[in-house]
This record gives sequence, C-alpha cells and structure tokens, in this order.
Amino acid sequence: MPDQVERIHQVALFGGQNLFDVAIHFSGANLIVEFERAEAALTSDRIQALRRSMQSFGQSDGVNGLCQSAAQSIGQMTKFDRVMVYRFHGDDSGEVIAEHRNSDVDSFLGLRYPASDIPAQARALYKRSLTRLISDVQATGIPIFPVTTELDLSLSMSRAVSPIHLEYLKNMGIGASFSISILVEGKLWGLFACHHHSPRHLGFELRAFCELFAESFSFELSSRLRDQNYIASDAVGQLNRLMMASLNTSKPLFDNLKQQATYLKSLISCDALVISMEGARYCIGDQISSEDI
Repeated sequence: MPDQVERIHQVALFGGQNLFDVAIHFSGANLIVEFERAEAALTSDRIQALRRSMQSFGQSDGVNGLCQSAAQSIGQMTKFDRVMVYRFHGDDSGEVIAEHRNSDVDSFLGLRYPASDIPAQARALYKRSLTRLISDVQATGIPIFPVTTELDLSLSMSRAVSPIHLEYLKNMGIGASFSISILVEGKLWGLFACHHHSPRHLGFELRAFCELFAESFSFELSSRLRDQNYIASDAVGQLNRLMMASLNTSKPLFDNLKQQATYLKSLISCDALVISMEGARYCIGDQISSEDI
C-alpha cells in the first residue's frame, strides 16, 4: 500500500539490553528501516488519559470548542509549552484558531499567516507523513552515504529538516517542535503545531498515540463541519424565503435590504453591518465612520 509505514515497538536488537522502536517502509525499490532507542512503554494511566480525551470530544461546543479541547489534550500528552490548532483557509493562508499554552508563553491565538509561510511542497508532505518531530532545532543533520544515492525520504521519521525552516524556528526562540496533520475528507484541513522553548524528545510510541488521537479528532471534526455547513445552508434558505416573502416591489431595493439588516447581521459574526448602494448607506451595530467605509 502506498505511504504505508509498519511500526514495531519495544524490540530487542543487536543482542543487548536496549529496546528499540522500528519503522519500516518502501521508498521506490528501496526498503527503509529506521531504529530509535525505545523509551518506557506507555503506562495504562497514560492510555486511559488518551481514551478520556477522545471521549471528551462530544462534550465540546462547536468546531472552535472541539479544537480548543483537542489542543489541551495534546498539550497534556506531550508537555510542550504551546500547542496550536492551525487552520488552512481556501487561499492556503493559515490562522491559529485554538491554543493551549503555559502561562509564561506568548499567545499566538488569532494570528494569520500567508500561504507562503507553509509552501505547497511542505503541505504535500504533511498529507503523506502525519507527524513530524524536531527534537532539537540546533542539531545538525547527518549526510547520506553513498552521496550518489537518490533516495526519497518523505516518509522517514529521521530525515533532516529544511535549513530555512530551522532558521525560522530559531528566530522565534523555539527549541523543539512537533506537528500532527489534521485531514478532513482526504484534504489537509490544518495542523496541531507544538512548540517548546528547549530541546524536547517524544518517544516513538507516544508520537503514534498522538497520531491516533488526531485521526479520531479528524473524524469528529468532519462530522461537526458537515453539521455546520448544513446549518449555514439552512440559514441562507431561511433568509431567502424571508426576503422573498417581505419584498415590497413598490419600494427601492435599498429600503428592502434595510428591512432585513438585523437578520443579515445575525447570520454573520460581525460587530457592524453596512449596506451601501449608489451613495446611500445604512449601518447597524458599531458605528463606522464614512472614511472607514
């Protein structure tokens, strides 16, 4: 199966006492085998906490509430200083819509980023490889031997990071980062983006659990988005019926729109609504100056 990675945890190798986690996948004609020193196996308490986090999805209110609950759960599992839910918009720009952070860490909630912040090549990798850990942004990469080898490491958990991205993290004062992709109906909807201000490693097994958590979250998110779209479509239908029923053909269109201004404003999360037509203006909500309009 394409992009399938087989994972084996807590394996005794090389005749020693150390246990290893192993990841195996094909890259073209090559078989990639990666070894990582295993950390202590997840305790039953940790697994129960993960199960409770998944069960809490149903108790959150709306898409934003669900995202906030998930960010908190990821923060509790990983102990990273900051966990953000980063949502992609239709133009590939991004926005931080939920956040869980330590009290001494600056908030990024509500910040918007241009599409160039995460280029198309990086977004394509996020779809193929769902988790990405940078344990230490100061660490240097190790060359591949022989140097003539052409090897696609897109699915490799130990591949090096773009120097540009490392510089970006260093400029932010970040010591480690961890990302988990959020896929909705096969498309990259967003990311869990985790930052720590010092080096931090997460064991292979814990990363796998975070991926499982994100997949469960994505399933619940898909359901919420479908409900949200249905409600929005129903509201638009109600508005259409209301406007058609109250349309007074003896009055100008501007006056007809003014009659529906309050209902229009209730459909959109906004502080003010302005109707402007052929020099005539009508504003409800917060007052806006003519210059601003």
